[in-house]
Amino acid sequence: MTCKYCGREIDKDSLFCEYCGKELNREEREEKQITVNDKKTMFHQKGKNAFLSFVVLAIIIILGFSIYKLLFDDQIETDGIVYVINNDGTVSVKGLKNKSLMNIIIPSEIDIKGKKYSVSSIHRNAFHNCLSLTSVTIPNSVTSIECRAFCGCSSLISVIIPNSVTSISSGVFYGCTSLASVTIPNSVTSIGDCVFEGTAWERNQPEGIVYLGKWAYKYKGPKELF
Repeated sequence: MTCKYCGREIDKDSLFCEYCGKELNREEREEKQITVNDKKTMFHQKGKNAFLSFVVLAIIIILGFSIYKLLFDDQIETDGIVYVINNDGTVSVKGLKNKSLMNIIIPSEIDIKGKKYSVSSIHRNAFHNCLSLTSVTIPNSVTSIECRAFCGCSSLISVIIPNSVTSISSGVFYGCTSLASVTIPNSVTSIGDCVFEGTAWERNQPEGIVYLGKWAYKYKGPKELF
């Protein structure tokens, strides 16, 4: 073997040249070391990327499960009506499984696996755009009707709100164009905006202050008077 630095013959297994003292194959070893380091860096980067991908996937799964739980967990369907269990142990009417139903009787309580749950409210948008709905019976257990619960039910003709109801939120009967008969009990302590906007009942009211039970609901007539 020839030393590439001084050109003299040396033993092939020597690490250093015995004549010039130069280290042999240093560049080769450095290149190999660089290659090894690159491979280690690449391996670490791949491991880091795999871990990040796992974390992102886990977050997506958790978020998806949370959204599913928020939308569908604790929902029960009985006689075509969908309910959701509330934190206080009651249930709210969430909607209809079949929006083509015409007449609905909401029970005061439902049975879930042998346990009775009182129906305490009608959820927001519960019957939104149920175009076939003509009548609904609300039980005395219901205390609140939430926003837009019957919004757009254009076939709904009449509704009787029981004495148990204390709160009617905004737009509950908005756009119920056939709704001509409304009964509001004295138990109601709050009524939101536009509750009967666009209903036949509202259209049939004479000009002036429109009363809804004991409530001065709105003024109907030329706005320039005020």
